[in-house]
Amino acid sequence: MGLSGSQARLLSITARLTDNELHSQLITQAKIRLASESAAASNEYIDSLSQTKLQIASYDSNGTATYSSLTPDYLLTFSELKNQYGMVDTSGNLLVSSSIADVYQKSNTLNEFLENNGISKIENTKYTESMTQIYGTNYTNYPADKSIYTEITNNTTDKITTLAGATDNATNYNNAASALDASLSGYAEMTGIMGNYRDTILNYPTYVEVPTKPADYNIWDDAVALLSPQCWDSTGIDQLLDGTATASNDNVWHMEHVLAQYLWSPNSLDTNYDLGGTLSATGKDASGNSASYTIQNTSGIWALSSGGGNGDDPKNVRDTLALSENAELKTKLINLYLKLALNIVANNTNSGLTSGNIKTAGGTTLDQSNVKSYATVESSSDLGTEYKDTIKELLLAVAKNDPTIKKKQADHDALVNQYNENLAKRDAFVSAVKAWVTSVGDAGKKVLSQFPLPDKQVPNPEDSKYQWYTNLWYRMGAGDDKKTAYKTLDDKFLDNSSWIKYALEQGIVTIEQAKTVDGGSAKYPDLKTTDWVSTIYTSCSDMSETEDTLAQTKAEAKYQKATTEIEAKDKQYDSKLKNLDTIHSALQTEYESVKTVISKNIERSFKTLTS
Repeated sequence: MGLSGSQARLLSITARLTDNELHSQLITQAKIRLASESAAASNEYIDSLSQTKLQIASYDSNGTATYSSLTPDYLLTFSELKNQYGMVDTSGNLLVSSSIADVYQKSNTLNEFLENNGISKIENTKYTESMTQIYGTNYTNYPADKSIYTEITNNTTDKITTLAGATDNATNYNNAASALDASLSGYAEMTGIMGNYRDTILNYPTYVEVPTKPADYNIWDDAVALLSPQCWDSTGIDQLLDGTATASNDNVWHMEHVLAQYLWSPNSLDTNYDLGGTLSATGKDASGNSASYTIQNTSGIWALSSGGGNGDDPKNVRDTLALSENAELKTKLINLYLKLALNIVANNTNSGLTSGNIKTAGGTTLDQSNVKSYATVESSSDLGTEYKDTIKELLLAVAKNDPTIKKKQADHDALVNQYNENLAKRDAFVSAVKAWVTSVGDAGKKVLSQFPLPDKQVPNPEDSKYQWYTNLWYRMGAGDDKKTAYKTLDDKFLDNSSWIKYALEQGIVTIEQAKTVDGGSAKYPDLKTTDWVSTIYTSCSDMSETEDTLAQTKAEAKYQKATTEIEAKDKQYDSKLKNLDTIHSALQTEYESVKTVISKNIERSFKTLTS
């Protein structure tokens, strides 16, 4: 081999040696990394030996506890003889699974929520009670809605209106009543409040006729007929009684004759009423001043004969006055007579005084020619009023002691009393019809107040899941108003015991327990004796912390696997390093050989050049 070839060979060997050394360094570094990996795996395994987990107990009917890893799903899942807990976030919301949240959202009532969670159903006693209350014991014959009420109302509304508006007509009223009876004939078997409603409609008052008012009894006509002298008939009694008689007509003249017969009758008829021939009165003189007058009877029997009067008539009056002992009325009659006499003297065109002479207080007889200028009397209207009142009093005094008039008056009073009684019955009837219409409306409102009815079937409160999901319902929404008091937990955390342990330890969530408390809950009154009470998880007797043997087993398996892999790789690296050492030795030998050849070639070449 020439010098140049040897040199090239030497360079090639040198490059291979360098590459071999680089590979050896890389493998050595890999072995160092394997040592670090082995230390990390060892440390992880050692750490796993100290890992713990939370567990929770459930109990069988014998009280034997079975422990399970505490996970969100375990807390939310019902199990008999298991305490009920809930996870609550920092905002006070109950954390639930998406499946529980979905059921809650589609449930409008607690009963629906219970049914949707598989709680068994039973017949609702409140439904039976309500149906019995509405329809009676035969409630199964009727629908559980208000259709019967609507049907009855539609059938009777117009008839009730017609009946209430026909209280003044017997035929119309009774026709409307018959129509109302017919419209309810198909509901005879119904009892309960619907039966009461039907009975209230049918309980309209029996028609009461409008009473006929009796004609007024004119006692004056009978009294006048009883006292009927010729002059009395001539007075125009109606004008006297209604106050229209004037002081200048013949009524006054004849009336003075009538009173004269009563007041100045002779002793032979009745000495009690013989006035001694003189009457006194007070009038006015020509100047309008008060003046006293006397009237003297100068014709002893004139009052019985003048004008054709009947002597029995005034005697009837006297007898009546005697029976009534009405001295006050006698005084009124005397005063009325004197005023009539003065009026006649002053205003009447008939000649002379018929019943006596009028004198002044001093005894001077006044004749017709001068009395007009000497005396004035009360006005005609006042005189007419006094006629009416005094004559009515006289007539009543006569009438109240007359058997015939008394009987007629009594018969008439009886008719009036009967009329008033009938009128009161009539008024009561009209009021009763109005009250009946009101009572029908009130009875209808009572029927409607029973609807809607309770559910026919309801979740069974004896079902062991009943209280669990009832507690959950109120905690999720604080009642039937469906308030949102919960949050949906990501389903990936449901089976994660490590997450709940970490969340509890870090205060991300807290625990509430549904438990019996004295007095029940102020926040959840519908739970009665149960409340959701905030509880520290470490104080829960059925929760405990224990070694996480599963995590340790997993870590040990992982450590063993990692150690096996590291040892295998280390052996591979050792084999590679041994091969590299062998190659290195061969290359080093070859390198020395080529180097020796090059040295000899250089020496030969030098000797040749120096020789």
